[in-house]
Amino acid sequence: MRLGYFAHRCIEIDIWDGARGEPDVTHGYTLVTREKLDKVAAAIREEAFSVSDAPVIISLEVRCSPKQQARAITPFSEGEGEKEKDQDPD
Repeated sequence: MRLGYFAHRCIEIDIWDGARGEPDVTHGYTLVTREKLDKVAAAIREEAFSVSDAPVIISLEVRCSPKQQARAITPFSEGEGEKEKDQDPD
């Protein structure tokens, strides 16, 4: 299998119900702090390829309500067209 020869990175994000209908990222039932999902997604978008061009696999552990699940899609779909425009057409 060729994929084993290529570098890649994986990030797991635990998504929980947050205040005011906005999903939070936290590790449930622990003492870690909460952060808004849109802020986490923005940080990944800005920094993921600053050190390496290796693909990033994002695994979502979704533990929020269906209403917040629908909102959780937005931060990952924003800016996708811009990223594709920046790629070399070769």
